[in-house]
Amino acid sequence: MADHSNMKLGRKAIRTDSRTLALGDYLTSTLPPPPPSKDWTCGNTSWGMMANDKLGDCTIAGIGHAIQVWSACTGGEITVADSTVVSYYETWDGYNPADPTTDRGGIELDVLNNWHKQPFDGHNLVAFADPKYTNLLEIRQSIALFGGVYIGMALTITRMCGMWCRKAARTPRRAAGAATACSCRLTTRRALRASPGAG
Repeated sequence: MADHSNMKLGRKAIRTDSRTLALGDYLTSTLPPPPPSKDWTCGNTSWGMMANDKLGDCTIAGIGHAIQVWSACTGGEITVADSTVVSYYETWDGYNPADPTTDRGGIELDVLNNWHKQPFDGHNLVAFADPKYTNLLEIRQSIALFGGVYIGMALTITRMCGMWCRKAARTPRRAAGAATACSCRLTTRRALRASPGAG
């Protein structure tokens, strides 16, 4: 298992575009409800970091993990090489290995638009739609129907440490503050039930 205590994060500010398809427009009342849970990991427990332990390439690593998940669940897992992930981080997010200051992550919408326009390592993205992050039904349907949700998160440094620095005996907890860390994830496994009181 990877040590996430030094993980590089890399989601930049959220960018929206009114032309992006809204998933809710396509979820009709005749669609069955999502199942109580859905697991698209297909038994895999080791996905690799795709250089996200060294670089803030989470927006690109998320795509690599999507390909890994979708291929594993359809008969033959494809793992995109770290070097390929980094090359797309350079092309789509502007990273330059000769200039560490360019390791600043990417914008999910830009990455998805780039993938829609050109294949990622031979894999096409035919379309994508944006579920409302405040609508649990849309999130659940996204996971159940499409194998995952490509999401960005803004976390306080304290929250991030709470998630990834559970080894308190070995890793000192960072001080709380206003600083935030941003990350992008592909969520593929989820108990699709809301917690009590959630909408």
